[in-house]
Amino acid sequence: LLQELHGHACKAMCDPHANHVLQKSISIMTPSSLQFMIDELLESDGLATAVARHRYGCRIVQQLLKRCSASQVSGLAEALMQEIVSLACHNFGNFSVQHLLQFGTEEQRDQLAQAIVSNAETLSSSKAGDGVILAAMEHASSKDKLLLAQAVLHEPGLLVRLAQGRFGHSAVMHMLQVLDGPESLQAYMVLKDEIATLRASTR
Repeated sequence: LLQELHGHACKAMCDPHANHVLQKSISIMTPSSLQFMIDELLESDGLATAVARHRYGCRIVQQLLKRCSASQVSGLAEALMQEIVSLACHNFGNFSVQHLLQFGTEEQRDQLAQAIVSNAETLSSSKAGDGVILAAMEHASSKDKLLLAQAVLHEPGLLVRLAQGRFGHSAVMHMLQVLDGPESLQAYMVLKDEIATLRASTR
């Protein structure tokens, strides 16, 4: 059955039924036998990111990033990182970014973290993006976690806005753990001053 999908993998990824066949295949087949899926995702510019944004296709991209070796998915990871900010703020695309943060190489995580720090305001203001912020605070290096926490803290109003998000509140808890000295005190005071707003957002 898997052989029959060669040449039609991307179409199958976006099909609600064939998608499950691919997911099952990824879970039981050797990574090398999955190469045709990666190859087809990279056949044309923008295809990998389009599939990553698809309701069903995003699941396949995530599973490939998780199951295959870093060298095997290096091209796929590079394709995704070309549109990292828009993917991070997308309802489905953000999950592939989170998987890259969790399963990518140290170099890839560093590149992702730098992009997230540079676009902290955009991501923190997005319902999908706050999940990526949380993933960065869970999987990035200690240095990058601190840089991200500082970027959020020093943008007026951003720490409170992030704390109101579905996953943002957990990201802020991680930030409070990595901030130190005056910055830690500043963060606590900012949140304390907006306690009524934060309580209202959780109702």
